[in-house]
Amino acid sequence: MAFTHYITSLWEQSNNQISKRVSSTGSAEANVSESIADSSTDLEVAFVLDVSVLKSIIISSDQDITVETNSGSVPDDSFTLLAGNPLVWNSGSPLPNPFASAVDVTSLFITNASGSAASLEIRSLVDATP
Repeated sequence: MAFTHYITSLWEQSNNQISKRVSSTGSAEANVSESIADSSTDLEVAFVLDVSVLKSIIISSDQDITVETNSGSVPDDSFTLLAGNPLVWNSGSPLPNPFASAVDVTSLFITNASGSAASLEIRSLVDATP
């Protein structure tokens, strides 16, 4: 079964707008919706991702959090997410894959020192049969 994800980017100033929508198609998804308690340090969240076949991903939180892959002490990749500023990427992007280590993700470790519970949302799309 094929899945299609759409990412829309919008730039706006006064009456000027630039809006672009791109699509990515893949054969499997890995998604997460988790509440991360305040004062959590390296809370393990189940998430598996073959980064070599990643087609698109969005990682979002409504609070400032740190996301580390595979280890809370020696992560392969680490992202500091600011509230409301998601990490967004697709394979057609001119930017490199955000998983720069190229090491597959076996688990996530989340730290939340924001003062409030954080809502972590991840939507990812892969081509499981490249």
